Amino acid sequence: MFQGDPQPVTIDMQGISLADSAGLALMIEWLQRARATRREIVFANIPEQVRQLIRVNGLTQVFGLN
Repeated sequence: MFQGDPQPVTIDMQGISLADSAGLALMIEWLQRARATRREIVFANIPEQVRQLIRVNGLTQVFGLN
């Protein structure tokens, strides 16, 4: 997903109904892989439950949340 066309990769999370720290860890891994290949990754429609996990873990700046 991070090779080939240098266009930003968008992950639409609209259908996510349940998330935990393992899901957040996967999102962080994707961010790291994207940066390693100089790609931009955008998470769209982040559910409130995931936003709360991001806030609790002090990652709002990493994910560009207010």
